[in-house]
Order: sequence, then structure tokens, then C-alpha cells
Amino acid sequence: MKRIYYLLIMLLAVSFTACEEDEDSPTQTGSGTMVAKVNGKPWRHNGGGGVMGGGAVHVAYNPATGFFTIGGIRDDDEGRSSIDLRIVSVKQTGEYVLRDEANGTYGSLRVNKERIGPKYYFTAAASPGRVTITKLDGANKIISGTFSFRAQTEPDENGGAETVEVTEGWFDVKYR
Repeated sequence: MKRIYYLLIMLLAVSFTACEEDEDSPTQTGSGTMVAKVNGKPWRHNGGGGVMGGGAVHVAYNPATGFFTIGGIRDDDEGRSSIDLRIVSVKQTGEYVLRDEANGTYGSLRVNKERIGPKYYFTAAASPGRVTITKLDGANKIISGTFSFRAQTEPDENGGAETVEVTEGWFDVKYR
């Protein structure tokens, strides 16, 4: 009897571990997920909270023009952060370059820590990021893909800027 009990506990432990690993594996089902690493730390959309937060990953896609924007919000003990991606001409699966706000195709990270205020990081033409659209399903209105980018703040009075690395990002959403 002890042997069966021991085997059951081991089986449950392995099952829970497997679920944890699969939780951040990219999907293509319209799951409403946005995940990345920000400077090596896990970041996952959790809908935010408060008056304006809550809910699904924000997505807008216009198949006629190809304009695509997606944004996720994360609230944690350090404050609120958001990741936004904008691409002006998504017509098919493939790789798209994130340059800067001026050309309309860019990536950004906003970090708002308590008592410090918001910091905005944007991609730049000098160090472009990438979005790869892996699924664009018009019938089921699903768009999925991966992304990574380096972004920086506006230079300060001394000409210095802070840089952030967003890596191993992926999203899987339904659009209207």
C-alpha cells in the first residue's frame, strides 16, 4: 500500500511540473496570452488591475490595411508594466521588423514603478526588433507569433539612455 501511495505522489509531482513547463510554451489557439522575458526576467500578461486594467490582451487587426497592434499589461509587487507591438502592414505570416515610432512599426515597454513614475522604452532604427507572425487565421480570427526587441528611453540631459531587452516573447490572440 505504501508503494502505491508513493507512486501516486510521484506521478502527481511530475504532472504538476509538466503543466508548469507547458504554461509558457507558445500556442496558436487564440488563448489570449502574451509572454516574454524583460532583461531576463519572466513577464506574463495578467490583465492588470485597478480602474483601467483588467481583461484580455488588447489586440486590433485590420485585414484590409494590415494594421496590427497588440498590448499586454502586467501588475506585480514592483508596479505596472506593458508591452506594445505595432506593425503597419501585416498581410501574411512571416517576419516583420520593429524600427521606430516614426515609421509606425515599433515595439515599446512602459514601466510604472510606485513613487518613481513611468518610463517609456521604444525600439529604434539603429537596433530594430523582430516580430514573426506564425499564424494568421482569418476564418477563426486568430493571430499568433513571436517577438524580441531592444528598446531605450529618450536620452537624458547628459545624452545617456537606459536600455531594456525584451526576448523570448510570444502572443496568441483572437481579433475582431
